[in-house]
Amino acid sequence: MVFCAHCQDDCPYIQDPDNGITCCGMCGKVFDEHIFEVGPTFVKNSSGQSEIAGKIIEGVGSGCSISRERTEAKGRDEIWQIVHGLHVSGGDDIICTAHNFYKLALDNDFTKGRRTSHVAAACLYIACRRGEKPYLLIDFSDHLQISVYVLGGVFLQLCQVLLLGEHPIVQKLVDPSLFIHRFTERKLTYMCILI
Repeated sequence: MVFCAHCQDDCPYIQDPDNGITCCGMCGKVFDEHIFEVGPTFVKNSSGQSEIAGKIIEGVGSGCSISRERTEAKGRDEIWQIVHGLHVSGGDDIICTAHNFYKLALDNDFTKGRRTSHVAAACLYIACRRGEKPYLLIDFSDHLQISVYVLGGVFLQLCQVLLLGEHPIVQKLVDPSLFIHRFTERKLTYMCILI
């Protein structure tokens, strides 16, 4: 029996020596993951002691590098700044959703050669489309003070990399009724200033 943090209980465990993993017998959470390149073999060294021959390959769940963590944090900060600059409703939920898209972009090396703010804005735009928020791509380009065509190109390339081309988030047209409240409120504010 091993304590599983996911199940919050002592659970039986399963060892799979072929794959080099130990996991929870109830939920399947991986506890230990050591994948050997060819399989562990032992050899004697010059002093006569046995040591392992071969190389342990780090598993996916073994953690991220410090550089990766910094890059993720920088992306999250950019997303946070755009959300607060545009007053996007949804707060932490929309930031979390956009940050998950950003991490997927990182996994696919999409951020290489592109500005963090552009990728963050494209990820946030996808999150806004998913959450049916009343924002257009031009709102993000105005906030970042870049061409809408540049940001649109990043958005379309990201959708292609994340295989969202056929997804309803991208295929479905934006419902114009989402913008009625936002633009009527802006018009009323403008009229009150003139009066």
